[in-house]
Amino acid sequence: GWPITQSWTASTLFTGLPPYSEDPYDSHYSIVADSHGNLHLAFLTNKQLMYMRYSATSGTWGAARALSSSTIQAAYPQVGIAGGNVMVAVNDLQSILMLQSKDDGGHFTATQALVHPAPASGSSLYYGNPRVEMPAYSTSPVPVWQQFVDGSSQELLFFQVPVLR
Repeated sequence: GWPITQSWTASTLFTGLPPYSEDPYDSHYSIVADSHGNLHLAFLTNKQLMYMRYSATSGTWGAARALSSSTIQAAYPQVGIAGGNVMVAVNDLQSILMLQSKDDGGHFTATQALVHPAPASGSSLYYGNPRVEMPAYSTSPVPVWQQFVDGSSQELLFFQVPVLR
């Protein structure tokens, strides 16, 4: 370890472009290490899903790149490893977009849009900007949870997502 008096060195990985988003959901990020020590980072900027990969071999971060079009309303990304694939889940307003990479984060494919049941007319169900959770490490199918509100209570939807082979 480092001595408690030793200064840390830091570097800026990404700076969002104006207009700066005041959306509190934009501050959420998720990171996971694969079996080779590479880091996979999913985060948001202006409601767009972004991805960066740290190479344990070179000791450097790759450039940030968008995994979603600017037309989605991304919130609460989660990244995990399942069956050797990098998995990313992100809330897109009232559904969850699932992306998978079979080549260590080189290319991602949108594999599922997890959709909740539609609320009945006059219902107090609210699915807007819910939190999404999945384990950092899993096997197929990957368990994914989506938060929603029913009146005054918080509840969870459960999905099982198959891993690409």
